[in-house]
Amino acid sequence: MDFDLTWLLWGLPIAFGLGWLASRLDLRQLRIENRLAPKAYFRGLNFLLNEQQDQAIDAFIEAVQNDPDTSELHFALGNLFRRRGEYERAGRVHEHLLSRADLSRADRHRAQHDLALD
Repeated sequence: MDFDLTWLLWGLPIAFGLGWLASRLDLRQLRIENRLAPKAYFRGLNFLLNEQQDQAIDAFIEAVQNDPDTSELHFALGNLFRRRGEYERAGRVHEHLLSRADLSRADRHRAQHDLALD
């Protein structure tokens, strides 16, 4: 078996460089997404304070799409739907929360309570 040491000497730095490049691109995308979520969240809060619930719901939906792991945004969105009388949409939001495996025990109880109110 003929093993060429040149392939090893060139292959390792190239593989390392490609791995580093892939990790940098992923981190850059995460930073961009993390900047978008707070903007939409604060825009939604501003709409709520100005009693513009339709625009607040749109902003919170955008924030949830940018950061789907935040349970508080889901609760706020479900409560807004319920307040507007859209009980089916509120129920879907709370059912989605209950389907998540990473939900804490307190949030799970809160989601069950909110689902019962829907």
